[in-house]
Amino acid sequence: MKKFKSIIILLAVLLVLLAVYFFASPMWREDEAADTTAEQSHQIAAIDHTLLVGLELKHGEENLSFALNDKATEWNWSEDGEVPLDNMAFANIVTALNNAKSKYKLEGVSSEQLAEYGLDAPSMTVKFSFSDGTAKQFFIGNLNSFNSSYYLSEAGAPNTVYMIEAAVKTSLELDIHDFVLEETPPAITEAKILGVEYNNAGNYYDFIYYPSGNSSDYTDRYEWYFRSGLVGMSSLPPETPLRTDLGDSLSALITGLAFDECVALDYTAGDFGFSESKKIVISYNAEEGETGVLQKKEYVIYLGSQREDGSIYAHTDTSKLVYTLSSSDEWLELIAAEETKLYPDELWLPNYELIKSMTFTAGGETVKVNVASTDGKIAYSSDTTNDADAIGALVKAFEDMKTVSNAAYLDSSAGAEGMGELLAVYVELNSGSEISVVVRRYTDEYCVVTFDFMDGRLIKYEDADAFIDMIFALTQKAA
Repeated sequence: MKKFKSIIILLAVLLVLLAVYFFASPMWREDEAADTTAEQSHQIAAIDHTLLVGLELKHGEENLSFALNDKATEWNWSEDGEVPLDNMAFANIVTALNNAKSKYKLEGVSSEQLAEYGLDAPSMTVKFSFSDGTAKQFFIGNLNSFNSSYYLSEAGAPNTVYMIEAAVKTSLELDIHDFVLEETPPAITEAKILGVEYNNAGNYYDFIYYPSGNSSDYTDRYEWYFRSGLVGMSSLPPETPLRTDLGDSLSALITGLAFDECVALDYTAGDFGFSESKKIVISYNAEEGETGVLQKKEYVIYLGSQREDGSIYAHTDTSKLVYTLSSSDEWLELIAAEETKLYPDELWLPNYELIKSMTFTAGGETVKVNVASTDGKIAYSSDTTNDADAIGALVKAFEDMKTVSNAAYLDSSAGAEGMGELLAVYVELNSGSEISVVVRRYTDEYCVVTFDFMDGRLIKYEDADAFIDMIFALTQKAA
């Protein structure tokens, strides 16, 4: 009985092995025409890239056809010759097939036998056309699930069938986007940034960059300034410092300018939300030729609508390709911000190494503070008092004063108490120029600040009143 069971088990094992043998691959059968020596390696293709002038690739729903242009410098897609193509994509296809090797080679396969390998109706066809009028065509058929390889044959009778690694087929499963030469924005260092203009449906913003600070201002601590207005205005208001964190973000966006992915080949062929009045123009210096002479350049990016994932459609003025813009959230924070959010929140951002003196006046009282810089250390003195702590506290309080808005965005009709001067600060720079900061009552709650003849910044009345008290306390103590 035990021997009988053992025989049954052995027969079952034998049946399984036979099933694997016949299922695994017709190529593994005993056939005088078949070379199944695993140690041998057969080259599948020999494609001369120097003669290549055409390529056709078919798989699934993809049916791509390309031709080399007359100058033999660029490839063109048959469906749209304006789509820029990457020459390396074609070189990679040639390399993939030329480097493909097979351990299994079956020669003398008739056309009727191709169905055994799925090559009568192949899942992929690759055709190469050459300048001498010849062509080579390759077919890829079924998957051999036993060793995860695919059957491949070259057109022509009698047929030869190979087995190739799945990676070869994967490298050929391309769509048109895999051939597209995507645009690379210019590499712009901070030192070469000039500025950014942004036009959004008629609202114009001009951001100006000073890598070493604006020499015409009282401080060199602001690098970015901005102006705003309507497109077509004869003149724009004076430059205003941009909030420092937004300036840092803008510098990072320009130096790291990039696109995430190409999502469409023609911005006119879909609804992406583009318009002539919605664009970013980045100006920068670039070295021309071997001389290294810097010349102003502009890079134009048109902005479209925002996608559900938060990214923004974008295209440049030199291509029809549609991308998504990298760092879309950061760009939106800047270009979609209300103008009031662009102003610095500090009243001023001084570099005391540039300042000779500051004179504070309020209610007939005056305190002049002299500023001296020695080896990077700042010292204050005043004829009003010898109390260095009090003088330092006055300077620090003025430096810490915050703005809350801009007068253009505040309704001043309710509770206004006139424009009488409450406080003034006169700053003398080491360069000999002077700056005035005049604070006037604006409403019950706010004071408006005229900063070097530019109106608009608002501070809280209670902050101005507290600072005036400091001036009075200091002068009365001195008296």
